[in-house]
Amino acid sequence: MNTLTTGSRPTLRATMKDDAGSVIDLTGATVRVRYSIAGATVVVGTATLTDATAGIAEYVMPELTVAGPFVREWEISSGVVNRSGDKFRSKIRDALA
Repeated sequence: MNTLTTGSRPTLRATMKDDAGSVIDLTGATVRVRYSIAGATVVVGTATLTDATAGIAEYVMPELTVAGPFVREWEISSGVVNRSGDKFRSKIRDALA
């Protein structure tokens, strides 16, 4: 689990892989990240495909203003919607003064 800091705008980056561990070609797909901070409402944002054939997507978060648990999952849509089975967990802490 990594720690993020309030006041930052982190970039989430993921390489999408199938159950066998092979990279998923994202050409023509839409990738979204679904996340919740401190148990609040789930937010859905569209990621940028930085290298579609290598399965790499990125999402730049808005400025983090609340500290607490941060849970996210990735969603790939290419005709049908596939969500990652894993939820990624982090912690957001208050920035140091």
